[in-house]
Amino acid sequence: TNTLSIDANGHVTMPKQSGFLATFSTANTNIALNSAVHQYFDTEVYDQNGDYASNTFTAPVTGKYLLQTRLRMDNIPTDPSYIWVYISTSNREHTINLLDPDHFDGGGVYFTAQGAVIADMDASDTATVRIYQAGGSQVTDIDSGHFSGHLLG
Repeated sequence: TNTLSIDANGHVTMPKQSGFLATFSTANTNIALNSAVHQYFDTEVYDQNGDYASNTFTAPVTGKYLLQTRLRMDNIPTDPSYIWVYISTSNREHTINLLDPDHFDGGGVYFTAQGAVIADMDASDTATVRIYQAGGSQVTDIDSGHFSGHLLG
Protein backbone atom coordinates (compact mmCIF):
# COMPACT_ATOMS: atom_id res chain seq x y z
CA THR A 1 0.00 0.00 0.00
CA ASN A 2 1.39 3.39 -0.98
CA THR A 3 1.38 6.06 1.71
CA LEU A 4 2.95 8.71 -0.51
CA SER A 5 2.94 8.86 -4.31
CA ILE A 6 4.53 11.38 -6.65
CA ASP A 7 3.58 11.09 -10.31
CA ALA A 8 5.68 12.09 -13.34
CA ASN A 9 4.26 15.64 -13.20
CA GLY A 10 5.12 16.11 -9.51
CA HIS A 11 1.58 15.68 -8.14
CA VAL A 12 1.76 14.37 -4.56
CA THR A 13 -1.00 12.18 -3.15
CA MET A 14 -1.18 10.85 0.38
CA PRO A 15 -4.19 8.53 0.68
CA LYS A 16 -3.77 8.24 4.47
CA GLN A 17 -3.59 12.03 5.00
CA SER A 18 -6.26 12.76 7.57
CA GLY A 19 -9.45 14.12 6.05
CA PHE A 20 -13.17 13.53 6.57
CA LEU A 21 -16.62 14.75 5.56
CA ALA A 22 -19.76 13.77 7.44
CA THR A 23 -23.43 14.73 7.12
CA PHE A 24 -26.47 13.64 9.08
CA SER A 25 -29.45 11.57 8.10
CA THR A 26 -32.15 12.86 10.46
CA ALA A 27 -33.01 16.39 11.61
CA ASN A 28 -32.22 17.31 15.20
CA THR A 29 -35.57 18.78 16.28
CA ASN A 30 -36.35 21.06 19.20
CA ILE A 31 -32.77 21.34 20.39
CA ALA A 32 -32.26 21.55 24.13
CA LEU A 33 -32.04 24.95 25.77
CA ASN A 34 -29.17 26.33 27.85
CA SER A 35 -26.80 23.46 27.12
CA ALA A 36 -24.06 22.71 24.63
CA VAL A 37 -25.81 20.34 22.23
CA HIS A 38 -23.33 18.06 20.45
CA GLN A 39 -24.51 18.02 16.83
CA TYR A 40 -24.35 14.56 15.36
CA PHE A 41 -23.11 13.85 11.86
CA ASP A 42 -23.80 10.15 11.46
CA THR A 43 -23.21 9.64 7.74
CA GLU A 44 -19.59 9.56 6.61
CA VAL A 45 -19.08 10.69 3.02
CA TYR A 46 -15.37 9.91 3.35
CA ASP A 47 -12.89 9.31 6.14
CA GLN A 48 -9.42 8.91 4.65
CA ASN A 49 -7.61 7.75 7.77
CA GLY A 50 -10.42 6.48 10.01
CA ASP A 51 -10.14 9.46 12.40
CA TYR A 52 -13.87 10.26 12.52
CA ALA A 53 -16.14 8.12 14.71
CA SER A 54 -19.10 8.62 17.05
CA ASN A 55 -19.67 12.12 15.65
CA THR A 56 -16.21 13.19 16.81
CA PHE A 57 -12.96 13.84 14.96
CA THR A 58 -9.81 12.70 16.77
CA ALA A 59 -6.51 14.18 15.56
CA PRO A 60 -4.08 11.37 14.70
CA VAL A 61 -0.99 13.63 14.92
CA THR A 62 -0.09 17.07 16.24
CA GLY A 63 -0.65 19.73 13.58
CA LYS A 64 -2.86 22.40 12.09
CA TYR A 65 -6.29 21.22 10.97
CA LEU A 66 -8.80 22.97 8.75
CA LEU A 67 -12.23 22.31 10.32
CA GLN A 68 -15.43 23.46 8.63
CA THR A 69 -19.15 23.17 9.35
CA ARG A 70 -22.49 24.25 7.94
CA LEU A 71 -25.81 23.95 9.77
CA ARG A 72 -29.25 24.96 8.54
CA MET A 73 -31.44 26.03 11.46
CA ASP A 74 -35.22 26.12 11.02
CA ASN A 75 -38.10 27.39 13.19
CA ILE A 76 -35.86 29.86 15.00
CA PRO A 77 -37.85 31.69 17.69
CA THR A 78 -37.24 35.37 18.39
CA ASP A 79 -37.10 35.02 22.19
CA PRO A 80 -33.65 33.42 22.85
CA SER A 81 -30.90 35.75 24.06
CA TYR A 82 -28.62 34.24 21.43
CA ILE A 83 -27.81 31.08 19.49
CA TRP A 84 -24.13 30.12 19.36
CA VAL A 85 -22.74 27.65 16.81
CA TYR A 86 -19.15 26.60 17.42
CA ILE A 87 -16.53 23.95 16.82
CA SER A 88 -15.30 22.63 20.14
CA THR A 89 -11.76 21.28 20.26
CA SER A 90 -9.84 19.96 23.25
CA ASN A 91 -8.00 23.30 23.52
CA ARG A 92 -10.71 25.92 22.84
CA GLU A 93 -14.09 26.86 21.39
CA HIS A 94 -14.07 28.30 17.86
CA THR A 95 -17.10 30.51 17.17
CA ILE A 96 -18.72 29.88 13.79
CA ASN A 97 -21.81 32.09 14.28
CA LEU A 98 -23.28 34.03 17.16
CA LEU A 99 -26.86 34.82 16.20
CA ASP A 100 -29.25 37.30 17.83
CA PRO A 101 -32.72 36.03 16.81
CA ASP A 102 -34.32 39.39 17.74
CA HIS A 103 -33.30 40.60 14.29
CA PHE A 104 -35.96 38.38 12.75
CA ASP A 105 -39.45 39.93 12.64
CA GLY A 106 -41.21 36.66 13.48
CA GLY A 107 -40.52 33.06 14.31
CA GLY A 108 -40.29 30.24 11.84
CA VAL A 109 -37.39 31.55 9.82
CA TYR A 110 -34.32 29.63 8.72
CA PHE A 111 -30.68 30.57 8.92
CA THR A 112 -27.51 28.87 7.73
CA ALA A 113 -24.56 29.03 10.11
CA GLN A 114 -21.31 28.23 8.36
CA GLY A 115 -17.65 28.82 8.80
CA ALA A 116 -14.17 27.38 9.06
CA VAL A 117 -11.25 27.54 11.46
CA ILE A 118 -7.65 26.43 11.43
CA ALA A 119 -7.20 24.70 14.75
CA ASP A 120 -3.94 23.82 16.43
CA MET A 121 -4.51 20.28 17.67
CA ASP A 122 -2.28 17.80 19.47
CA ALA A 123 -2.41 14.08 18.77
CA SER A 124 -5.60 12.59 20.34
CA ASP A 125 -7.32 16.00 20.66
CA THR A 126 -10.95 15.90 19.58
CA ALA A 127 -13.25 18.21 17.63
CA THR A 128 -17.06 18.35 17.57
CA VAL A 129 -19.73 20.78 16.40
CA ARG A 130 -21.98 22.22 19.09
CA ILE A 131 -24.93 24.58 19.27
CA TYR A 132 -26.09 26.52 22.32
CA GLN A 133 -29.44 28.29 22.50
CA ALA A 134 -29.66 30.65 25.47
CA GLY A 135 -33.26 30.54 26.69
CA GLY A 136 -36.33 31.12 24.59
CA SER A 137 -38.72 28.61 23.09
CA GLN A 138 -37.51 25.08 22.50
CA VAL A 139 -38.49 24.84 18.82
CA THR A 140 -35.23 25.33 16.90
CA ASP A 141 -34.46 22.48 14.48
CA ILE A 142 -31.19 21.61 12.79
CA ASP A 143 -32.40 20.52 9.37
CA SER A 144 -29.22 19.72 7.44
CA GLY A 145 -25.50 20.30 7.44
CA HIS A 146 -22.03 18.85 7.37
CA PHE A 147 -18.76 18.74 9.29
CA SER A 148 -15.37 18.29 7.64
CA GLY A 149 -11.71 18.44 8.53
CA HIS A 150 -8.32 18.06 6.90
CA LEU A 151 -4.77 17.98 8.20
CA LEU A 152 -2.89 20.95 6.75
CA GLY A 153 0.48 20.11 8.23
